Amino acid sequence: MRAPALQDSAAQSEARAWFSRLNTTTVSADTMEAFRVWRQQPGNIEALREVEALWRRTGAASEHPAVKAALETALTPKRRSQRTPRLSLALASAAIAGAIATSLAWPSLAGRTYDAGVGEQRLVRLDDGSSIRLDTDTRVRVRYGVGRRAVTLERGQAFFEVAHDAARPFVVTANDTTVRALGTRFDVRRDGEATRVTLVQGRVEVKDRAAPDAVVLAPGQQVTAKERLGAVRRVDTETATSWTTGRLTFHAVPLQQALAEINRYRRTPIRLDPAYVADTPITGTFDSGDTGAIVDSIALLRGLKARPMPDGSVMLEADHARPAG
Repeated sequence: MRAPALQDSAAQSEARAWFSRLNTTTVSADTMEAFRVWRQQPGNIEALREVEALWRRTGAASEHPAVKAALETALTPKRRSQRTPRLSLALASAAIAGAIATSLAWPSLAGRTYDAGVGEQRLVRLDDGSSIRLDTDTRVRVRYGVGRRAVTLERGQAFFEVAHDAARPFVVTANDTTVRALGTRFDVRRDGEATRVTLVQGRVEVKDRAAPDAVVLAPGQQVTAKERLGAVRRVDTETATSWTTGRLTFHAVPLQQALAEINRYRRTPIRLDPAYVADTPITGTFDSGDTGAIVDSIALLRGLKARPMPDGSVMLEADHARPAG
């Protein structure tokens, strides 16, 4: 029995709207909060996953006959005897609109800079079919040439989905580290002088200026470079890239380290009372767009009290009225 087609329910319509909004614009903290509230409603997260799955099956298939037929149908007046391809016209129209938008934007891509502010995320779609998702407080510079697609990560963290083009290698530079990719999905993060590369799918070659040899990563592997390339290690890619879905996931992470990550999404920091043990482990999944709720959750989990400070920051102090758990 064939799986049912995507239903045009209210949840599906809203999911398509959210998918479009989160994948084509700068996402503000207010938008992330609205999305967090929406996805908590019964059935909404399932609808969003179905829309995303459909997009992934068709988004990179512009040469597929069914996609071409759908696009032609969307542009041609419908006759009574004409049968509509199974790919929905709404999806075809969205594909056409996206193609028009990217083609108009293409002349300005050479040397163009893209930013995401603190607490924001942004998705940039490039004309070659590649995309770059920028995390909070991130800036990239894109330079496309005849024989090379070059991106510089000037600060922050970005997730890359690279369209294959053997004639034009896709190269990301951060600090003294370069990442060369062909048809792959990977994450690059810049922390001061350190650069961390995580591979989700495909194959990448990582080099550091100080080291003559390159490291080739396989899916599920990560390497950090600081003056030289470190050891390759296995990681849970879903956890490592959870930020792309608006979540922060911690597995037995020292509290001070978790707070440093959370503070990337805030304009005023969360501080930990020096009297509290900073390496106390924290485990949990939190919405990056609601750092206030994260503070409350951590305070509850670790027996702390959140005290607002005059400068807008928050101090987590030991709450002697209850035991830490």
